[in-house]
Amino acid sequence: MDSAMTIYFLSGIVGALVIVVGVLAFVLARMRRRVDALAGFSPIQAEEGGVETGVRGMEHNLVGRVARLEAWAGDANGQLEILHGVAEASIQKVGFRRFNPFEDTGGDNSFVLALLDRQHNGVLISSLYNRDSVRVYGKRVERGRTPYPLIDEERAVLKETIGE
Repeated sequence: MDSAMTIYFLSGIVGALVIVVGVLAFVLARMRRRVDALAGFSPIQAEEGGVETGVRGMEHNLVGRVARLEAWAGDANGQLEILHGVAEASIQKVGFRRFNPFEDTGGDNSFVLALLDRQHNGVLISSLYNRDSVRVYGKRVERGRTPYPLIDEERAVLKETIGE
């Protein structure tokens, strides 16, 4: 009778262990599905033709995402360099002043407009108004200097625009 009790006892322990292992397998499968759903990874095709999930699937998806991000960053860097070149040659500094060059006319109807890029290259546009006519002059500016004579207002606007 003693050996029969031992067999029943050991059978009970083995049965309980089988139930515990089954419950743990169920809990592990459920946790794996939650991790996959939380990380946003879907099953992928394995090399053997089956579906691969879990850590290997997440690793494969992460590698693909990183590769796409690196390609996007490379494209963005190229576009940024192009934009930087365009910005260097674009008008970045603008100066403007209205003035009255002649005592016999009323109001500040004349003006000077300076349009310069980052390197202080650009143009000075002057409009001189009197009762009979309006004259417009354009003067090339290279590195903040011009070979043409400047009136006081043009000189002042150029200095202000350059920041001197």
